[in-house]
Amino acid sequence: GGLRLAPLWTARAAAFLADALERSPDDTRTRLARARELTAVGILAGTDDEAARAFQDAVREAQEALRLDPASADAHYWAAAAYGLHADREGGRTKISLARLAHGHTLKALEIDPNHGGANHVLGRLHMGAKRLGFATRQIAKLLGLEFHDCDLELERQTGASINLIFDIEGEAGFREREHRM
Repeated sequence: GGLRLAPLWTARAAAFLADALERSPDDTRTRLARARELTAVGILAGTDDEAARAFQDAVREAQEALRLDPASADAHYWAAAAYGLHADREGGRTKISLARLAHGHTLKALEIDPNHGGANHVLGRLHMGAKRLGFATRQIAKLLGLEFHDCDLELERQTGASINLIFDIEGEAGFREREHRM
């Protein structure tokens, strides 16, 4: 019973928070709470269209919170989470575009707060998504009779260091520079 009521509860919470924002439109914490609830509404949505609307609304709330407090790691995180979850339901160019936005907000959140648990989680999900793309690309190359090279594996072979260690020492910018030179 309770699981079937969850979408109703989150939708009601989002509506309650919308009412609160009418009274106090500059309340960043309420905006972030509404972004969180709208993200939950998107996760629990019955259709892709309902999910897309909820994620778009969550992004708008997070962006408004960023307008009010540009240094908010939480606002960047909720924008990244909504963009990333929306990307999970999309395909092709839309997926890539949304994933880029999620990535940008994730990096900004981590720049503000390197220990932000939610932003680190989103970054991990984005990296796992990229790994899945490598598997799909490998299969397509095999079907086409082409050779496939995994840049991460090649970089690890060349440096003798794991990708995680390269990230820890050089950060994403250093990793991307090495990746670009390959």
